Amino acid sequence: MRRSVYLLTLLLLTILAGQMLAAGTQPTAPSQPAPTLVPPTPVPRPPTGDTELLPSESAVARIQATGTVRVGLLFNALPFGQLNIRGQVIGFDADLARSMAELWGVEAELIQVTRDEESSAQMLRNGQVDMLLAAQIKDREYADLFDYSHTYYLGRKAMLVRAGESEPESVDSMVGRPVGVVVATPAADALETWIARSGIQVDTQTFLTLDQAYTALLGGEIDAVVDSEHRLRQVSLRQADLTRTLPEAIELEPYAIAVLRQDSSMRDLVNRTLQYLTVNGRMFEIHDAYFPGQRYEQIHIWDNLGEDPPDLAQYPTELLFPDRFVLGRLTADNTLRVAGLIGVTADSTAPESQRRLDSFHRDLIEAMAGRWGMSVEYVPNSTENAVDLIASGEADLAVGVAPDWASADRVDFSSAYLRHGERLMIRAAEEDDIDGFGSLANETILTPNNEPGILEYAVTIADENGWVIDVLQQREADLAFLLLGGEEETEVEAVFGSSFKLVPHVQANPEQLTLTLNDNGMPRWYAPSNLPEATAGQDFGYRVMTLALPDNDVDFRLLVEYTLQELARDGTLARLLPQVMLANEIPSFEIWPGPSRYLNFSLAS
Repeated sequence: MRRSVYLLTLLLLTILAGQMLAAGTQPTAPSQPAPTLVPPTPVPRPPTGDTELLPSESAVARIQATGTVRVGLLFNALPFGQLNIRGQVIGFDADLARSMAELWGVEAELIQVTRDEESSAQMLRNGQVDMLLAAQIKDREYADLFDYSHTYYLGRKAMLVRAGESEPESVDSMVGRPVGVVVATPAADALETWIARSGIQVDTQTFLTLDQAYTALLGGEIDAVVDSEHRLRQVSLRQADLTRTLPEAIELEPYAIAVLRQDSSMRDLVNRTLQYLTVNGRMFEIHDAYFPGQRYEQIHIWDNLGEDPPDLAQYPTELLFPDRFVLGRLTADNTLRVAGLIGVTADSTAPESQRRLDSFHRDLIEAMAGRWGMSVEYVPNSTENAVDLIASGEADLAVGVAPDWASADRVDFSSAYLRHGERLMIRAAEEDDIDGFGSLANETILTPNNEPGILEYAVTIADENGWVIDVLQQREADLAFLLLGGEEETEVEAVFGSSFKLVPHVQANPEQLTLTLNDNGMPRWYAPSNLPEATAGQDFGYRVMTLALPDNDVDFRLLVEYTLQELARDGTLARLLPQVMLANEIPSFEIWPGPSRYLNFSLAS
């Protein structure tokens, strides 16, 4: 489909050029042309037929042997990559590529690639490039060509409208209105998909360039323009007060680094490097240089990252494949084997926090397996050895697993589906007076007596800041009762503990209790964080839960990822998560562009 789109674009541009020549006008060349090597959007090359033939060695082997990492970039896609008038490649992607190479102790060779995914994938297979940092959006349509890294920048396709009180406030109010989009572009595809999924019918108007669409918007010919938000920002920069973007995304744009499919060694190296660049602050510097003023909270740090940068010599040089593939076995016996459940959903004697977490995980797995048409077999007594069971092939996935570099050579991890961590619970009437530990000096706080180490952690936080705080322990079930004055002789100002233990109390007393927020109105987490001062005020201190999956079993991993995304898209995940999170604190989930069907599975509800 996309090949025909690109061909149509080329045809339209050819017709336009012919019309200009016929009218006796010649395009005016710039006085100082910036060098370029290829047209911005070339006609894709036909497939070679060898897309399933993989080399035997990882890109890591070439980087080690040559002392150079060859990075495919776009040279005409600011703010990600641009070949400037001085012959220098600048942009977010170029700076990131150089920073990664510097950490690895090698040179970065920046090689121009095109927007044609098939030709770029062929360059990866041939070893012409080791990775693609080319404004590469994770796209389900091309997941058979690449493996993707962590998302390093999350953009979106949005609607730009005129500023003014009479203009639309949300996409819901665009019904029947004229909406402009550049013909034969990903934005046009995104608008078409959004119309089909949302059921909101608009009057689509096509233009040859974004400038033309923007001019039509200002002239009142159309009521909105759809494109990538960073492109909309660039085209409207000089007249920023005349327009604004609507808050809802038409489509998310998760930008990632693409590597050879099933090159897990290179993917792990890239991901660990992205995390390290986040810890040392470099990711924030690069982001602020090209997206100033925007909050950056993209890359979560896994356990056991270590203080030293990734060492090339520690990564395997061969391509590693699973001994068995999960989908083959699932097709044979139609049963999903799941590890990691606590198994206390129906145990009334268990703490409510454990029962809720167990119930949430069971509901999540049943929702996933239901879309695959499979039954579920829960592996008993598997909370302590869940990762070992995945690595040995005795289970297909494990719930409630923290992503950990100590296990990354044995299992893969899904995207995070749940945030949790230490929080402060206070009386709602005092939320203007208490915003953290600093407001609790000389006061008494409680901690749950069934949370190992939490009392000591609270004392440590107080001692490190010179605050004198009296910390007591009480049963999880009594925390709200005591905070709300259930025992007059105990004057308690706050409760400190796991969000899993505090959320049920807040939900049971929504008018009386709340969890503290930071200055940005975001959840204030107290889980230990090793991030730099660049993150101040952004509270990355939460922990996450992921699903542990068999190592490098790409098709099963993608099936799980896409299913999680579809559960988020249709609201199922938001309906299940309030068992363990406050509904108003559930973060948005990253959803890749592309169809809701993968292999033989229809994943939409």
